[in-house]
Amino acid sequence: MIALLSQLRQATAQVHERMHEHPFMLATFGDAWSRPRYAHFLRAMAPPWRALEDALHAPASPLITQLAGLISPRHALICGDLTALGEPLPAAPSGSAALREGEVLGLAYTMVGSSMGARLLLKAVRERDALAPTRYFEGPGAPSDWPPLRHLLAAVQLPALDQELATARALLTFEDLEDALHAPIISPQPRSHHAFG
Repeated sequence: MIALLSQLRQATAQVHERMHEHPFMLATFGDAWSRPRYAHFLRAMAPPWRALEDALHAPASPLITQLAGLISPRHALICGDLTALGEPLPAAPSGSAALREGEVLGLAYTMVGSSMGARLLLKAVRERDALAPTRYFEGPGAPSDWPPLRHLLAAVQLPALDQELATARALLTFEDLEDALHAPIISPQPRSHHAFG
């Protein structure tokens, strides 16, 4: 059986390339930078990170317990950035704690892999808005969590069903991220002014 890491790389190669060239990403961290666009990016990243962290901290197998020790929490960092921006937080996903082993591994592959570009995105943010909050990019796990996860994915032996579920979950997570980035950007709400007298 092909190693899980190799299978995930092959299955997600095209969608991974689409994310690298995603018009929203190129614009937001390029010439069309704005805080509402940045907040939109953060809101897109929050649900899958919450789903992954919920699954890692649910009662689990030794494999998932091992995986939990390799991945630094990131959802709270995203929420901290959104709060600092004065932006609403996304709703929590449902059913994430009930994922099978393969699904958790596929979700981890996508989300930890997505943080590999954190340093480049951090540089882009600082060049455009030095005061923007960047906990998500600067926090632990970006990108130091990737090497141990990559090693685990290359070595783990899963039943065929879980191997397929890992690939399906990785692809679904990429697709959900694409959909979230394509969604309308929430416009900042004007502050209300109250008259007294």
